[in-house]
Amino acid sequence: MIDRVAVEALVKKQANEMGGSVSVELHLFNGEVLFLRGGIEYFDVYFVAEIFPSEPLNPNKLDEKISKNESGQRVFDRLIVSYQAISYIRVSASKPAMSASLGFAG
Repeated sequence: MIDRVAVEALVKKQANEMGGSVSVELHLFNGEVLFLRGGIEYFDVYFVAEIFPSEPLNPNKLDEKISKNESGQRVFDRLIVSYQAISYIRVSASKPAMSASLGFAG
């Protein structure tokens, strides 16, 4: 089962080790996928997640989809997510920090 430690510390550790740009997807048992921007607060049974919109965003329409606060910062949706609702978490590297070759050592 995914718990507080996995979400609060382990995801951050894995993302830092991967380096470069990473994306974090929370896959829920109901089939929904949340694209995590960050965790706001963590509690024993649930956490407050700041999420990206589920549909791809056209850069020209950002202002329509994501509003800004008084200081000009974008305001993302927040969800309260139970750890029990999470089936698995995917941390993907968008751009690897180190180059590597695939294959077997000969």
